Amino acid sequence: MAIPPGKPRLLLDIGAGTGISGNVLSEYEHMWVGCDISRGMLDVAATPDGDNEGDLIHSDMGHGFPFRPGTFDGAVSISAIQWLCSV
Repeated sequence: MAIPPGKPRLLLDIGAGTGISGNVLSEYEHMWVGCDISRGMLDVAATPDGDNEGDLIHSDMGHGFPFRPGTFDGAVSISAIQWLCSV
C-alpha cells in the first residue's frame, strides 16, 4: 500500500541498516524509527556527519518489536523481512 502524500506519517524502517531508506522518508517529510540487528550498520547511520533524521534502535526483528500496536502509521523494509523465512 502506498503512503498518501501531503501528510507526514510516523513510519518504522525494519532493517534500517545505514539509514538510506530512512533518508528518503525524511525527504518526503515523514518521521521514522529505524531498527536493525547490525550494530555496525547503525553506527554508520548514527555518525555525526550523517544526514539521518530518524531514531535508531538496535534490535532483532525476529524477536518482535517493543512497540505498542498502532504506534506507527506504516512500515517499510528494503531487503530485510525476507530473511525471516526458514526452510
